Amino acid sequence: MRKFLSLLAVVAMLVAMLTGVVAETKERETLTYGSLLNMNTDKPFYPTKFIKHLEDMIDANIEFIQYDNDTLKLTLASGDMPDLMMVNTASTIIDGRLAVAMDDYLEEYGPNILKFEKRNAIMREFVSGGDGKLYFHTPSTGPEEMTGGVTSWNGYLVRWDLYKQLGAPAINSDDEYIEVLKKMVEIAPKPANGAPVYGMGLHGSQQWAWNIRAMANEGYSNSTCWAYAINTTNTEVIQNYMDLSSPFWSNMRFYYKLNQAGLLDPDSYTMTGDQVGEKAANGQYVGSYCSWYTGGLYDAARKEDPNTLAGIIAVYGDGMSGWYGSNHTVGWSDKLTFITKSCKNVPLAVKFLNALDSDELNRIHYSGVQGEEWDYVDGVPTLFPETVALRQTGGEAWQHTGINSFNNTIGASAYSTAEDGSFYSLWDDPDLKYSGLNPLEKDYADFYGVKYPAQVHYNMVQEGKAINQAGNQTQAVQLGLSVRPDNIIRIDSRMEEIVNRAIPTLVSAADQDAFDAAQASLLEELKAAGAEESWAWWNENWNGTLAKINSLE
Repeated sequence: MRKFLSLLAVVAMLVAMLTGVVAETKERETLTYGSLLNMNTDKPFYPTKFIKHLEDMIDANIEFIQYDNDTLKLTLASGDMPDLMMVNTASTIIDGRLAVAMDDYLEEYGPNILKFEKRNAIMREFVSGGDGKLYFHTPSTGPEEMTGGVTSWNGYLVRWDLYKQLGAPAINSDDEYIEVLKKMVEIAPKPANGAPVYGMGLHGSQQWAWNIRAMANEGYSNSTCWAYAINTTNTEVIQNYMDLSSPFWSNMRFYYKLNQAGLLDPDSYTMTGDQVGEKAANGQYVGSYCSWYTGGLYDAARKEDPNTLAGIIAVYGDGMSGWYGSNHTVGWSDKLTFITKSCKNVPLAVKFLNALDSDELNRIHYSGVQGEEWDYVDGVPTLFPETVALRQTGGEAWQHTGINSFNNTIGASAYSTAEDGSFYSLWDDPDLKYSGLNPLEKDYADFYGVKYPAQVHYNMVQEGKAINQAGNQTQAVQLGLSVRPDNIIRIDSRMEEIVNRAIPTLVSAADQDAFDAAQASLLEELKAAGAEESWAWWNENWNGTLAKINSLE
C-alpha cells in the first residue's frame, strides 16, 4: 500500500509538472485589429515596448491589419472581418449591424471604459442606432495641449530677425499687421536669385488657405463645409459666407488690403503648398497665414548660420485665439473602434479596449515605463534625463519605446490627469521645453521672458487677454450630427464652387468700391444657390445636436 501510494504521489507530481510545462508553452491567443492606419509592424523597432506592455496586459498577441479605402469597404461588405476594426464614420457599421454591443461585458472586463461616462453617454445617444447601447470606442478623450504646446502655428506670423530690427512693435489688428509686414519687406534681404519679397503667399488653390488665418486667430474652426464656421468658445455654428463678420470675410478684407499694398504674392491664386514652401525657403516671405508652410526659411538659413534668427514665428494681439485647449469629450470622433461580429473572443476584445482606457497604459504611452523612462521625485512623476536625451537623439532606439506612437488609438489625451494628479504626458514641463528650443525659439522666449514661445499666449489666456479653444466641443457635435441630406450637400458644394470663383475677384479688386460690388454680387449669387435653405438645416441640426450634448452633462 505504501509503495502504491508513493507511486500515486510520483504520478501526481509528474502530471503537475507536465501541466505546468503545457501552461508555460501554450501560445497566446491572437487578437486581430484592422484599420487604415500604418502601425509600422515591418520596422526594426517593432514591436515597441508600448505594444509589448499592451499585449502583456491582455495576455494576448495583437496582429494589426492595414487596409486602404477600397479593401476596407470590401472587408465590411463581405462580413469577414478581424476581431476589431477602426472606421471614420459609424453609419455603415450601425446600419449593417456589424458591431457587437459592449454593455454586457463592461462590468467584468471593462471597468476603465465605464469611467469615461460622458463619452459613453454621447456614443449611446448618437451612434447606437437608437438602442442606447455602446458600440464604439474613440481615442484621445480629454483636453488637448492645455498649455499651448511649444510654438503656435497661428497668430501674427513674422520673420523674427526683421521684426526685432523694427523694435518688435505691438500688433493688435490686421491693419497694424499689414503695416509691420510692409516695413519688414522694406528691410528684408533680397534672395540670392533676385526674386521679389512679399508679405506672404498662399496655396490658394484650396479654400483652406483663404480661410484658416482669421478662422484660427478669431476663435473659429472649420466644419465639414467651408460655408460654415464653428465658434470655439461655445461650439455654435455661424454662416461663414453670408455673415460679413465671419472669418471668411475678415480674411477677404485682409487679403484685399494686403494685395493693395503690393504685399501678396500674385501667384497665391494657383500655388500649391510645396510651392509656397519653396518660396519661403528662398526668403521671399516675411509673414505667413500658417507657420507649417514657412519652416523652410529657418532650415535653409540655419545651414549658413546655426544661430540664425531668420525664421517665421507667431506674435499675438489682444483677444487673439490660440488653436489649442479643446476638451474632446468624445475623443477623436473620426477614429471609431468597434468589436466586429466576426470577433472570436469578445471578452478579450473588451479587455483590449479597457487597457487603452487604463491609467497605467496611458502613462506608458505618453511618457514611458515607470522605473525605465521616468519615476517619482519628491512625489512628482519626472522623466529621466536619459529619456529626454533619447527623444532629442531620435532614431530607432527612441521609436522602440513606443512613446506617442499610438495616438490614434489610446483612450485618453496626453493632457488628461492621471491618478497621481499629473498629466499623462510628463513632457509638459516649462524647463524641459526650454531645454529643447532651437536658437530662434530660445531668443524669442528670452525676449518675452518665458520658457517657451507659446507660453506668451498661454499667459495672456490666464490673464484674460486672449482666448483658446477650451469651450470647443466640435468633435462631439460632428459625431452626433445627422447626415446631410443630398439637397443640402448639393447646395453646400455649389456655394463652395461659387466662392472659389469669386475669391480672386475680391482679393484683386481695383479699389474699395470694386470690392464692395464684388461682395454684394457674391452674396446675391449664394442666396440664389440656396444659402438660406442650407443655413436652416445647419442651424437646426448643428445647434440642436449641441443642445442635446449639453443636456447630457
